[in-house]
Amino acid sequence: MPAKRQNIQPDALARRVVNGHVLYSHVVTNEGTRTIYVSGQLARDRAGNVVGKGDMRAQLRGAALPTSTTVEVRRLAHPDFLVEVEAIAVV
Repeated sequence: MPAKRQNIQPDALARRVVNGHVLYSHVVTNEGTRTIYVSGQLARDRAGNVVGKGDMRAQLRGAALPTSTTVEVRRLAHPDFLVEVEAIAVV
């Protein structure tokens, strides 16, 4: 029997929608494997505005810390974003 997949879009997080389609899921769970994937989260408020512009500490506040991997990239989706946090949990 295949694992039951559930896409979750928390109300407190901005959704990227183009032509009526949500571009990605913030959280995906697979019930059969009991694994949870949380996609990369940027410092956006509910309306999609940047939170803590120019302040990495403010952008990290409230994130899924500590992270298990840190990767430096040239830039994120917008120059005002300084960090992106993602997670995988096995429960």
